[in-house]
Amino acid sequence: MSVEIEGIDDFIAKLDNAVKKIPKKRNEFVKKSAENLIKYTKDLTPVDTGNLKNNWQRTRPYMGSIKVYNNTEYAAHMEYGHRVKNRKGEWVKDENGKIKFVKGVYMLHQGVEELRDNFEEDAKLIIGDIFK
Repeated sequence: MSVEIEGIDDFIAKLDNAVKKIPKKRNEFVKKSAENLIKYTKDLTPVDTGNLKNNWQRTRPYMGSIKVYNNTEYAAHMEYGHRVKNRKGEWVKDENGKIKFVKGVYMLHQGVEELRDNFEEDAKLIIGDIFK
């Protein structure tokens, strides 16, 4: 008694083709995700001069990894919050004697959270055609 399986060669060919496409598609996916994150984060970034908002950038995708960053000197202060100093460099205190603290905006954090909801759907759209 023997069993004959048809279509296995086509299946193997599709797998081989998918293996060749994966690195490029993976990098396309992380690049698109980073661009979406930058767009959303820019919309949440407070504007005084526009310098902070216009300095959101990304690295090139490499092996499925990419970095989104902002080199503006005060970007971290806006993201996480900061204590307040006066022009003399002294800490500004509130009426209770505590150093004043400006809360962070968390624009990048909010951007990541917003995109997290659509991450799987976006991955399916971009990477989904690998097996076609």
